[in-house]
Amino acid sequence: GGGCGGGCGGGCGGGFNGSPKIFVGGLKKATTEQALQMYFIQFGAIEKVNFLLGEDGMCKGFAFVTFKDPAVAQSVIATSRAGQTMLDGKLIECKECENDNSKGGKGGKDKGKGKGKDFGK
Repeated sequence: GGGCGGGCGGGCGGGFNGSPKIFVGGLKKATTEQALQMYFIQFGAIEKVNFLLGEDGMCKGFAFVTFKDPAVAQSVIATSRAGQTMLDGKLIECKECENDNSKGGKGGKDKGKGKGKDFGK
């Protein structure tokens, strides 16, 4: 009964935009950029690590990792969903990044605010 065909396999791929960039959350404060890089290099080649530090110079608890290959990012996300991404003895969460371009579209929400005025007349 292959009713699904190729449609279902991409369930998680609903948001798949071919982005090689992932969001990494749940990091320990003591995690270093080097440790993060060493961990993710196991999955594949890394383009860039965007490691965020707080004012105290400690890890903010999240980071962004960009891989050279979007398929590697997907593989990391799948591993994370299975609860298998551990760094410094702590489970970390790896999610797809929203496309950076999507932020520009938010301005359109104000349009049409006046629609409700005649409502109920």
